[in-house]
Amino acid sequence: NGRHMRRKVVTVTEVMRPVIFLLAVNTVILSVWTALDPMKWTRVVTLEDGYGYVLNSYGTCASANDMPFLLSLGVINVIVLLVALVLSYKARNIPSDFQEGKYISLAVFSCVEIYFIGTPVVIIVGSSSPAISSFV
Repeated sequence: NGRHMRRKVVTVTEVMRPVIFLLAVNTVILSVWTALDPMKWTRVVTLEDGYGYVLNSYGTCASANDMPFLLSLGVINVIVLLVALVLSYKARNIPSDFQEGKYISLAVFSCVEIYFIGTPVVIIVGSSSPAISSFV
C-alpha cells in the first residue's frame, strides 16, 4: 500500500556512523586486552633425539585471562549480526530495483552460519592438537 510508504534517503554519514562506532568498540576491547593481558609466545618441544637436540616443536600464543575479552567481542558481534539479520528480513519485500537485500541477506546468513557452526567446533577442538588448532 503506497499511502503508508515514504521516501527515505540514506546518506553515507548515516551508514558510516554505526560502522565506525562498532570498529571503535572492537578496537577498544582489543586494546584493553593487549594492555592488561598481552599474549605470550611459548614453544613446546614434542620430540628430542638421544642427544637432547630438538627434532619437533610447536609454538603458540596464549593469554592467561582471555575469556572475558573473547566473550565481550563475541557477544557484541553476534548482536550486530542478529540486528543485521532482522533488518534484512524486514527489507525482504522491497522491490529489488531499490535495494540489494537478497545479497545482504545471503552475506549475513553466511556469517551467522559460520558463528553457529564454527564456535562449537573451536570449543570442541580446543587445544587438543597444535595441527588441528592451526587449521581451525
